Amino acid sequence: MKEFIATDWQEFLSSQKLASFDQLWDRELPWFEEPNYGRSKDGWSGVCKLELDGRVLFLKKQQNFYSYSLRHPLGITVAQKEYANIALFNKLQIPCMETVYFGIRKQKGKLQAMIMTEGLEGYIPFEDATQIWESGSFSLSKRRVLIREIADFLRAAHQKEVMHNSLYPKHIFIEESFVRHQKSDGRPVCRFIDMEKARQAKFHSSRQLRDLDTLQRRTSSYWSRSDRLYFLLSYMEKTKVDTEFRTFLQKLRSISKK
Repeated sequence: MKEFIATDWQEFLSSQKLASFDQLWDRELPWFEEPNYGRSKDGWSGVCKLELDGRVLFLKKQQNFYSYSLRHPLGITVAQKEYANIALFNKLQIPCMETVYFGIRKQKGKLQAMIMTEGLEGYIPFEDATQIWESGSFSLSKRRVLIREIADFLRAAHQKEVMHNSLYPKHIFIEESFVRHQKSDGRPVCRFIDMEKARQAKFHSSRQLRDLDTLQRRTSSYWSRSDRLYFLLSYMEKTKVDTEFRTFLQKLRSISKK
């Protein structure tokens, strides 16, 4: 048995009788995301949402649900991998979700794991922010501020030699006050969620370019051609197309074709 409880949450979870693996595993909760079934026997992973005294928590429960890689050829639980990735991003000071609880145990020959994270109060997924974007209530200048912030956010992560590796718009959370026009000055704050596929990778490696490719493809319905160009220029910290940018664009296009 291995367990972690964030110091700031220990008293609260104890008051809710949710401060141990057994208590969390046995609590009957509706699925927020229905279980996915893995390759392993009896392998599954699902997410529950808890609303307790005004606090929102997300609990990912897994059984025999593994991730395989050269580093872990025999497999590692996905929850354990996500827990490690959140710790890595925190160490590197890359804003992301926060771990409230992590636990792993062997029970009757089955490996069970859980990770609980705090809901990001005051943030909404970029996927939801696009509804305001598409309504036309975002001025061009405000769109550019948001695009540049996402580009800078992603570049900062890549410069620290990490990648998200599943960069859908729903995995980037944006400060809600900016999106809803309650914040009139400054730039929005971004944070990553769903860290289970994140990994370390060299800056501008082909693997990191996949973050850019995934995000561009998933935003193609509401980012115009000029939006995408501005995003890539911002990522490269450039104001105009030059030879270096064209070379970078060719590499990105080669990734898109694979």
